Amino acid sequence: MIAADPRVATATMGTQDRLIKRLWWLMVVMRDLSMRFGILGWFRRFRRARAGRRIATGSYPVVPEILSGLDIRAPELAAARWQVAAVHHNPVGMTMLTAGLPHRPAHMLIKLAETTAASDSLDVERVALHALRDDERLGDWRDLLPQLLANGHIGSTAYVVEERLSGLTLGVRAGDPRLLRAAADAIGRLHRATARDAIVGTELLERAVLEPTRMLTGALARRRAQRSNIEALERLADGLCASLEGRVTVLSWIHGDYWPGNILTNSNGDVNGIVDWEFACADDLPSFDVATLILHARTECRGQHLGRVVRDLLASSAWSPTELALLGDAADARAGLDLETLVLLSWLRHIGRTIPRCRFRFLDEGLWIHSQVDTLLDFLAQAPKR
Repeated sequence: MIAADPRVATATMGTQDRLIKRLWWLMVVMRDLSMRFGILGWFRRFRRARAGRRIATGSYPVVPEILSGLDIRAPELAAARWQVAAVHHNPVGMTMLTAGLPHRPAHMLIKLAETTAASDSLDVERVALHALRDDERLGDWRDLLPQLLANGHIGSTAYVVEERLSGLTLGVRAGDPRLLRAAADAIGRLHRATARDAIVGTELLERAVLEPTRMLTGALARRRAQRSNIEALERLADGLCASLEGRVTVLSWIHGDYWPGNILTNSNGDVNGIVDWEFACADDLPSFDVATLILHARTECRGQHLGRVVRDLLASSAWSPTELALLGDAADARAGLDLETLVLLSWLRHIGRTIPRCRFRFLDEGLWIHSQVDTLLDFLAQAPKR
């Protein structure tokens, strides 16, 4: 038998990897175009509607039992027959239903956890909301928080019932500098009220850099990512640790997922609610919330994925005056973290926590990783080593 030439095998694998990468690139371009012309939005609404009907079949039976156990102080509400108004499901395995009186706006939000990750998220949110509502330093800022009405288990399903806050999500309106400033000011009140001086140590490095790096490295290995991208990720993690470790800074309570979809405003553009506290943390960098807000405002307004937004910012440093001012006003701004570090830290944490939580279909996962991860790591791999 003639032994196969390893150089030929390596070249063949390299060609296959390049072809696969080209295919993902083409699919991402097609998806970007369909997003720009509204086709993707229509398809997503159609798929969500189908998923909502399917999920509702399994979710509705437990709702009466949950609602019957609520301690509603208003007699007219307690005696009324609640109706489920809408159903939403996310890739983490969380089903959310709104409930209210017939012919009136929904009054409550019911969250049902179908997976361990979703159940853990409910636990984090419940603990955070209790802690924040009990913190007298926050004063009337606590009016921005949803009120917890009930929590528990029905069989193996964990649930939380919250007061449903009124308002419009910030969404694409985050491109308005005035609204962006209002959103940053709202979370800034939390940061300043709970701020404390600290030195970045191993606990924060693990949560902010090392754990998400391990998650992402594992995902890249499963997809046979190019070695250059894995090396770029390793250099990124080393650089972030070097920038953070031992730095004198300010830590505070943070929201942890402060993007425009979690910010509610009234008709005047004032923030009147902040929801979904499942990533909240008592001791973290305030600038993480501000950077997350800015980056995701760009994704909302431009219809682009986070990986591309971050890549473009690193390549051009095209920050707006409003964005620079907001980052400069962050409670930990005096710690002197450079903008590149903040951007990459926000991207890494978002990717690292999404990968283990979301239940992707194969096609969705490939597209997601290519647009969110490969786009940026390709850029970092080609960047000069510093």
